[in-house]
Order: sequence, then C-alpha cells, then structure tokens
Amino acid sequence: TEYHWRFDVHWTLFAYRGADADDADGRVVLQERDGTTSLVTRVDQTPRPKRRVLQPHVDVDVTWLLQQLDDDGRLAFAVERSAPTCRTPRRNADVERAVRAFTAWHAWVTDVHRYLYQHVFPIQDKHGLDLGAITGDGIFVPNVPFFVDKEALGGGGGGGGCGGGGGRRRRG
Repeated sequence: TEYHWRFDVHWTLFAYRGADADDADGRVVLQERDGTTSLVTRVDQTPRPKRRVLQPHVDVDVTWLLQQLDDDGRLAFAVERSAPTCRTPRRNADVERAVRAFTAWHAWVTDVHRYLYQHVFPIQDKHGLDLGAITGDGIFVPNVPFFVDKEALGGGGGGGGCGGGGGRRRRG
C-alpha cells in the first residue's frame, strides 16, 4: 500500500526598510512562488510535519548598494581620489565598503543556495531531474559593464581609481 501526502512550499523574496522584517507595512514583495508536490510513503504516517517553517529569514543588507544608485537608478559608484585614505585603486575606503557589501551579498546567495539544496530539493527525491545541472559554474556574467555610463567615461571606459592613470584593459 502506498500513501500519498501533499507537500506545499511557499517562498517570498522581499525588501524591507528598517530592522523589522516582520513588519508587513515596511515590506515590498519582489517575487514569491508556491509549489506543490506529492510525497509517497509505505506507512500511514506523514513524512513531514503538518506545518513547519523550514527556514526563517535569510537577510542581507543592501543599503550600501542602493546608496550607489543615482536618481535614474544607474550605478554611480566612484572612488574619492582626494581622500587621505586613498592609496591605490584597490586600497581605499570606498572600495573596501564595496568589497564588504558584495561579500555580504555572496554570503546571502550562498545561504539561499544551501537552503534550497539541503532542505527543499531533497524533499521530493525521485523526481528524475538532474539538480546538478542547476549551477553557475563556467558561466561568466559581466554585470558591472552594464552599469557603466561609457559617455561619462569619455566613450571608452578606462580609468583607474585613485590619482587617475588609465592602464590597459585586457579582453578575452
């Protein structure tokens, strides 16, 4: 005898202002989805609790990233070259803040990935899908050039950080 159990999952990706992620008035839902599957057992006992939150909030602070957008929503990051802390294009306070923000973003993406692969996907184990194919390995996603205003850079991009100095750009 086989017993079939309905399993529902719901997730929401949202932004919120302030420190209270549970404040519905401060939320902006970016995307959400519901999914349903059937779990099969050979015993008359549910394989999962009736109601369970598998993962509470997985948060990342996007304040720094949003502060880098201009009034038209374009990236407007710049290194303050005249700052006393500006030593090189990489060693300066502006880039350090950017590195911290993107390190936090990477940690968030890793947490979401771990949640999906360790807690959600294993629930239905005989689906016949190759979940190993869901990966970004070997894919190059050149995000930053889409945020660069080439006209403002003199048409060609280039640029350096502190103290000017263009340098060569390698394509390949």
